[in-house]
Amino acid sequence: MKKEIVKFNAPELQSIEASRADQIRATFEPMAEMLSEFEDAFNKVVAESETEVTEEVTARAKRLRIDIGKVRIATEKIRKDQKDEYLRAGKAIDGVSNILKWAITDKEDKLKEIEQHFVIKERERLERLQVERAELLSKYVEDAGDRNLCDMEEDVWDAYYKTKKQDHIDRIAAEKKAEKERIRIRKENAELKKQAEEREAKAKAEAAKRAKEEAERLAEEAAEREVLETKARKEREALEIKLKQQEEAAETERKAREAAEKVVQVKDADLKRLLHHYDTTIGLYCTDKDPATLLRMFWQRSSDACPLEASEAEEQEKLWAEWIQKITFQLTK
Repeated sequence: MKKEIVKFNAPELQSIEASRADQIRATFEPMAEMLSEFEDAFNKVVAESETEVTEEVTARAKRLRIDIGKVRIATEKIRKDQKDEYLRAGKAIDGVSNILKWAITDKEDKLKEIEQHFVIKERERLERLQVERAELLSKYVEDAGDRNLCDMEEDVWDAYYKTKKQDHIDRIAAEKKAEKERIRIRKENAELKKQAEEREAKAKAEAAKRAKEEAERLAEEAAEREVLETKARKEREALEIKLKQQEEAAETERKAREAAEKVVQVKDADLKRLLHHYDTTIGLYCTDKDPATLLRMFWQRSSDACPLEASEAEEQEKLWAEWIQKITFQLTK
């Protein structure tokens, strides 16, 4: 008698009918018997491997593993076949059950429809009432369709509808009033903006005018100042020229005086002779020679000591003539 190494006592077998469980055990018992046939060979290979692992032991272990694997493969095949059979049986059971259930459900639904006749009619009435009231209320309320209107009593509905309608009318009136006020404010703001722009434009124009007048005034003052400065400069220059001329005249007079003092250095005898000549000639000349001769004599003497340029000679001639006339006048007095 072979030792039983596998026991089919899975808890799942306890939950099904005994005959069905015995049938399942009987299906897999041949696989258990095939596995028990390899038990001695398995124990022998394991014992030898614990003592010493040789090539012969590894070869027998491989052969035994392949043989035992075949039992596993056969077991898996039986499992699939049995399960597929049960699945097909389950589907067949579901199909037969559905046919019967459909036949029963159809009758139940028909009977329930008769049973719920007044309930259905009331529900349909309420649905129609909901649609009618929502359509009326939607003119005044945006979410009318989302509100429970059909459950309201008629008097409640009438009051509710009138209230919402009046609220809508009041809101429209308020919006119109607010819009009218907004329009008035916009117009007023536009007018104020226009007036501000006009004031700003006027202020800019006046500022520009003032700036122009100020610029013209400054330009006029600058022109007047330029004229005055030019006049003052010319007067200053004229004064400087006059002063220079006066200085030059004074210098010329000084030089002439010095020259005269140098030229007219006569002795007392010469003075007496000149006075005699004056007395005898009625004072026509102060000397016995005319001024031109005296000038030539003076030039002749002075040129020997310090030659003069033509311009200097002309100036000396002018100064000499003036001096002669002056001295002649003095002598004739």
